[in-house]
Amino acid sequence: MATFAHYKVTTTADQTISAKDSAATTDYESGNMVTEGDSVEIKGTPTFVTITNIDTNGPVTFHLWLSDGTTDRYILYKYILPFTSTLVLEHPEINYDSFTYDLKFKLTSVAASEQVDIKVQYN
Repeated sequence: MATFAHYKVTTTADQTISAKDSAATTDYESGNMVTEGDSVEIKGTPTFVTITNIDTNGPVTFHLWLSDGTTDRYILYKYILPFTSTLVLEHPEINYDSFTYDLKFKLTSVAASEQVDIKVQYN
């Protein structure tokens, strides 16, 4: 069964894109038992990422990259997404191990109305 992460981005702050869910009492994370209701990362290989410009005034510009905490590897840099457009990234464009890398997203400028929806499906 696939796991989805959905984000609505309206800020220039870096956003880390990951799938999270609530843990059952029998769930483990990194070999440690977690308490029921705790937030647990359910990561793996993403099968696709969609980024939709829902801005009401025009295009948005953003960066999309992978980070291992030390090195950044850009997938898209200063990418301009036209109004009402959706960008779909699938394998091989978005093939990475999310246990090793964080997928990061950042709008490069924000007006009051700039909004981007991001949806990621994980295996």
